[in-house]
Amino acid sequence: MSLAAARLSARLEESSTEAWRAFSEELLAIWSEPFLNGNIASEVKKRDQMSGELDLLIASTAWELWKDFQAMVPSTASRLREWWSTSSGPKAILILDAMSLRELPMLVREAPKHGISVRSVSVTRSELPADTNSFARALNLPQRSSLENNGKPSTFALLDAHTETTNLPWVDCANRLGVHPNWVFWHHWPDTKLHEYSSPNYGIDALVGDVSAQMSSPEFWAFIKKLALGRQVIVTSDHGYAASGLFSDSTQEQSNYLKETLKSQRFADATDHSSGSFCPPVDMVMSTPSGLIRFALGRRKWRSPGGYPTLMHGGLSLLEVLVPFVEIGGVQ
Repeated sequence: MSLAAARLSARLEESSTEAWRAFSEELLAIWSEPFLNGNIASEVKKRDQMSGELDLLIASTAWELWKDFQAMVPSTASRLREWWSTSSGPKAILILDAMSLRELPMLVREAPKHGISVRSVSVTRSELPADTNSFARALNLPQRSSLENNGKPSTFALLDAHTETTNLPWVDCANRLGVHPNWVFWHHWPDTKLHEYSSPNYGIDALVGDVSAQMSSPEFWAFIKKLALGRQVIVTSDHGYAASGLFSDSTQEQSNYLKETLKSQRFADATDHSSGSFCPPVDMVMSTPSGLIRFALGRRKWRSPGGYPTLMHGGLSLLEVLVPFVEIGGVQ
């Protein structure tokens, strides 16, 4: 057992609130330090393994904690609502779709190089299931595309915001930023690459390469600097993702069960609270704003047609459901 897992194991007897706070703090400690190793993919996988030991601890001895997850961990959507309503002056929110804590070290490392200070970093939770539509609904949007070209509905939770959602290059994104004082900008990256690199031929190495290139590019930071000019800015995400290509294979019996109930996904609609007969469990049914949902629990993969995806989201593992919440300073 790692030192991090040993520390957390001793706190599992505390309240659910304190246990989840401890897991969030430990995960932030793993991922908040900038990468020093030149081989970023290797460093990501090393820290991913450390995070996996925490997943194993929950899935093997404290899986009941997941039942309290939604109540005990502040959601990204609620934090954004609070920050938006209490911040005076011009402000902006940048949502990078599917940015996980894995991308945080690169963001923290590159920001000061481009004249941007990082004021604070914390951890918030995604909605359940951890997907784009669930997060959009938590902000009173029918779907992400509702924000396109300032087309937000009157129900949108972040009042007086000028909105955009796109997958355009960063230069074009910067050109779309007008004089409006308050912005909510939801970019589809890196989620688009997550799906592109999810086949067994790619995986986390390919995604890390793209993220490293994008987050060190002058175009990315020119967009950030324009967004931050005269504004307070939060950079966050709707959900994280599982580097499922690194997961362990389930037993044959578990694999058959998961394939039958979840197909090639990490969550599915459920008709009741019943789950498999495995102990520790391999899945969990939870009540969510989207109804009863069955989730894959922890870090397991199973055989599926075409090969199990190497990158995906929607299940119950820490890096799928806990995301960075970053406040950046003004342009230096």
